[in-house]
Amino acid sequence: MDLDGIAAELLKRKMSFAELMSMPEIEGWVYSDGRSYVCSCYVAGLWKAAGLFGDNYIEATEFTPKDVYQINFFDKKHESCAQNDPE
Repeated sequence: MDLDGIAAELLKRKMSFAELMSMPEIEGWVYSDGRSYVCSCYVAGLWKAAGLFGDNYIEATEFTPKDVYQINFFDKKHESCAQNDPE
């Protein structure tokens, strides 16, 4: 949609532009070129499919690279980790 089309759709849905911009991207939305996952979302989606989040509900498409590298799934004190990165 162009800007006029977006404005018309927002009026029809009684939404503000701010509400539109704050909507989370829902995992599974299909775009004209297919599903869209950037690297961090793809990793979070793999973790979700593997069950690492347990019963917690997450939207993989909302993960940022910072979220992925700061998540605490891994044993950082594991022997091989300490050998490769003592700090």
